[in-house]
Amino acid sequence: GLSKNVEHTLAFSLEIKISRNSVMLLLLK
Repeated sequence: GLSKNVEHTLAFSLEIKISRNSVMLLLLK
């Protein structure tokens, strides 16, 4: 349903944020 789709989208955006932070940390080292 719709709520499942929203959960998937939120999880996906969270993963993107985390991976972006990881890249930033690697670049700062």
